[in-house]
Amino acid sequence: MVNQPSIFFKKTEAGGALLGAVMAIMVMGVLGGSLVSMIGSSSMHEVRANHGEQAYYLAESGFRYAVSQYRQNGIEALLDLDGESMTVPGGGQFDLGLEQVNAENGYTMTFSAVVEIVGDELSLMITAPVDPIFPERGGVFIYLGEEYRYLEYIEAEGRLEKVVPLDKEGSFPEEANGQEIALQLSPDMVVIKSTATYPETGLFNVERTVTYAWPLSGESGSPLEEIEDSEYAVAPLQEDHWATGEKSRVQTDTYQDPVLGTITTTDIIAYDYFERQTGAQDLSRYKYLFIPFKHLTAGVDFATARNNNAGCLSYEVQVKIAISGPGIYGGDTGLEHASAGIAFRTQRTDAGDKPDYSGYVVSFMRYKWPVSAQSRDFIPNSVKAGSPQRNDELLLILWEQSGGSGNNEGDRQWLAYAVLDGIDEYVESTGDTSDGYFLQHLASMVIRVVEIDGPGGRMNNIQVFFGDANLDIGREANENPYDINEWRLGYRPASGQNNYNFPVKWPSLPGMLNWHMDNDRFSAVGGDPVQETGGAVQWSGLNNSSDAVLLVDDRGEYTVVQDSTYTTQAASFSDENVRPEVAMHAFGNLNDGPDGPERRRVYFMDFAIRLLKGDGSSSRSFINPIQQ
Repeated sequence: MVNQPSIFFKKTEAGGALLGAVMAIMVMGVLGGSLVSMIGSSSMHEVRANHGEQAYYLAESGFRYAVSQYRQNGIEALLDLDGESMTVPGGGQFDLGLEQVNAENGYTMTFSAVVEIVGDELSLMITAPVDPIFPERGGVFIYLGEEYRYLEYIEAEGRLEKVVPLDKEGSFPEEANGQEIALQLSPDMVVIKSTATYPETGLFNVERTVTYAWPLSGESGSPLEEIEDSEYAVAPLQEDHWATGEKSRVQTDTYQDPVLGTITTTDIIAYDYFERQTGAQDLSRYKYLFIPFKHLTAGVDFATARNNNAGCLSYEVQVKIAISGPGIYGGDTGLEHASAGIAFRTQRTDAGDKPDYSGYVVSFMRYKWPVSAQSRDFIPNSVKAGSPQRNDELLLILWEQSGGSGNNEGDRQWLAYAVLDGIDEYVESTGDTSDGYFLQHLASMVIRVVEIDGPGGRMNNIQVFFGDANLDIGREANENPYDINEWRLGYRPASGQNNYNFPVKWPSLPGMLNWHMDNDRFSAVGGDPVQETGGAVQWSGLNNSSDAVLLVDDRGEYTVVQDSTYTTQAASFSDENVRPEVAMHAFGNLNDGPDGPERRRVYFMDFAIRLLKGDGSSSRSFINPIQQ
């Protein structure tokens, strides 16, 4: 019998090894738990930070909704909003609290103070009464018939800090320095508190509050209105009013209307593109074209309109668009993927042989995702809105770009998008294929851009409308700007030369509350429908990496995209080639030449523009908010 060697541990060694293993497991458990806690805590902070930002903008929208009610319906309608709550479609809600500044609500309406002027800053030391009650910030008082605003009331010191006149041209009397004077708090002032919660419920919901002390007497913004005799609507289009060239032209063309037959029109035709990132295998390769508007040649005076509107330029611009595609201008040989629309706040950035521009663009777009060297759409990926990407869907996209230089691509990103695909049957068409929805012939696009001096400085408030060229049979107008399909009338061509001339129409002014049936030929992007059978096209997404925010209109619907990247504050309109302000734009694989057999083209027809004034064009319109 062979003795097998014994394998054993001493008791002390075995116990030590077991204890060490247990301790190691405990340490790993603690470290792992800490790591999970750290990761979880980091994610929670990120989510709450994002929700906090959304809640702040939602609270801002609540305030702007209250302002719109005042402008449309007066002070009683404004005060009736006290205690009102509104739940928004994208999640979250805001609650409004309003209080008129008067003695009945406990405010100190008359007081005395000593004037202190140090350099350019003026403050007031209150002498009587003791412990007065004022709005915390942004209050307004009256002295010798003039109105002045203070930035902050420091209650512990009895001091009104940083006093400025509501009238920018005015000043506080210097001889009052060091004197005790009698003052009166403005009775025409409302304190508006808007508290928003985002999302409305849940573990990670966040609450934000903004408070405005708003002097109604100092509110100098006026309702939005057209500047008299400012409309430019020339039919047929004039070639010398557009900077066309080797890749586009203005020409007379025809298209087949399903009811009227052959219509002869004058279009801007884009038939070729400039190209960037030209490597054969480069997936970022794209083709583009801008066709600038020659506003000086056309007699549109942007500079005077801005000067007469407190330094802010506001307008509406429209065009009808057709993109070569299945069943449209050339059958199945057309463009299945393309982007076409209106560029605005447009500034040329490249003086070379590949002109490019900065500014905003709104496009009807149908793109491909993903792309490959063998299958591409020649549209930049950075403007392809949606998460996940919306391959082969008809979209409306608002985007911005800084413009390129030479062969270098400029920065470009989408700001907001809306889905038309499968929603508005009058704007989309399946054409001759089963490949999805395409843009219906001569769909209309209208952009309203209102420049304001708001609480955060110079801003653009952008609204987008769309329409169609179909007949009115089986359709009915109403006074709701958001309904689509049969609850909107058609918008026929204005430049048709077959004894059919439809006058230019515009969305109603000054706002959505004034929508009139006679103008119900457009649908505003962003609102809820009234008719159950109508439906609506809403802003489906906002790019959180951009500075754009979504605000409510005067009906309380989220139709306004606000952004401050490109304004006219420092713009010069003396050279229409450098600052066209408005242009037609397209992306895609045109490359067919002026007389190519495949006719892969984009058509722009019935361009019109009208200049606007009013609606928050003065910095006196809003008093700086308090975020609590």
